[in-house]
Amino acid sequence: MNSPYILLVEDSDDDAAFVFRAHRRGGFPHPLLHVGDVPAAERLVADVGVPALAIVDLRLPGASGEDYARSLASDPRMLGRPVVVHSGALTPERVRALYRSGVSSVTEKVTDHAQWSSGISATLAYWLGVNVPL
Repeated sequence: MNSPYILLVEDSDDDAAFVFRAHRRGGFPHPLLHVGDVPAAERLVADVGVPALAIVDLRLPGASGEDYARSLASDPRMLGRPVVVHSGALTPERVRALYRSGVSSVTEKVTDHAQWSSGISATLAYWLGVNVPL
């Protein structure tokens, strides 16, 4: 059974705090579940089911966040459920490859925290409010 939650795969507690703040301010009904690496994300999805929205950092300790985002995006259970990649290490080639692999959106971590917080809020609002899921 799938639970309507947001999966955040982010190893930086500071970066996760920005996402939690945007989530709180937006008043989204979906709980935000945070894990710091790919194995923890895989266990969570196995235990709870696929998320309504997944936000995955590319640079994670151990297993690749990029590979996990691609795997999640290609999972048939995620059909119609967005996988958003966010990173401070984006190149045009990497962005193209991510979109080709089925990732729904790619966002950049910027050093201007107000701008990044605004971007997170807009991402959550779009995927959980404006987008029409399957």
